Amino acid sequence: MNKIDTEINKDYPDVDMPSYDPNDTADPFNSKEEWNNINYKFNGNELYEYFMKISFDVHTVPIYSFFKPDDSRVWKKTQESYFEEYTFNASRDGNTTESPIIPNPISISPMTIYRYGKNPLVKYNGAYNLSKRIDRFFFIRAAGNAAVWLDNYLIAIDTYSKFIFAYAKITKYVDIFGQLLPTEFEAIEHHHLGYKFYEYDPIGFIDENKNIILYQVYADDMTANSSEYVPRYSGLNTQIAKPIDKTTTGRSPYAR
Repeated sequence: MNKIDTEINKDYPDVDMPSYDPNDTADPFNSKEEWNNINYKFNGNELYEYFMKISFDVHTVPIYSFFKPDDSRVWKKTQESYFEEYTFNASRDGNTTESPIIPNPISISPMTIYRYGKNPLVKYNGAYNLSKRIDRFFFIRAAGNAAVWLDNYLIAIDTYSKFIFAYAKITKYVDIFGQLLPTEFEAIEHHHLGYKFYEYDPIGFIDENKNIILYQVYADDMTANSSEYVPRYSGLNTQIAKPIDKTTTGRSPYAR
């Protein structure tokens, strides 16, 4: 079975998505606030030019950074994919993971990093992934070998607000060297409060210099229990998260 057949036959359910009307001023996707613009901080389309380094600490808290490669690598489009998939080979980029019982970081190599224009955990041609609401996001996944096979659905990045969201829920994991490593994921929309991933509190943001800043509350929640992690939801009575530093967490600008 080839890749295209695998994607067609995977039992990804669709997720309901409210209809989008660009004239609806009550819809946060039509907000006039400065964050609701592709040019907020910098042109968000520039993010498609960057590669990512992805490592994990001993509590499985990810460590992310953007970089531009100084070799001939480019994002390669997977022609057979219905999820607008791009990949690059990250095997020599120094990505690592840590274990509580092994003293030194474990190299993740070989390693491939994936970028999707559609949510890879939701039916590719359903109402959800065809919605204009998804256009401003891209989705990151990383797969590789670190003594065991890792395959993590990680973050969604908003090219408008520059906020970072968790879009997947771990549904199965294994205990390897004292660390719980995920083996299966599902879209967060099928778990927790049932909200869209972008309605939960962002877990971080990208600053003006394209540094990836993760909020401390996210790191604390992952450290406490990464295998059961779900994003927080602060509700409409709290302030919108601020892209200042790791302490300035808050609600999503898209919160229901």
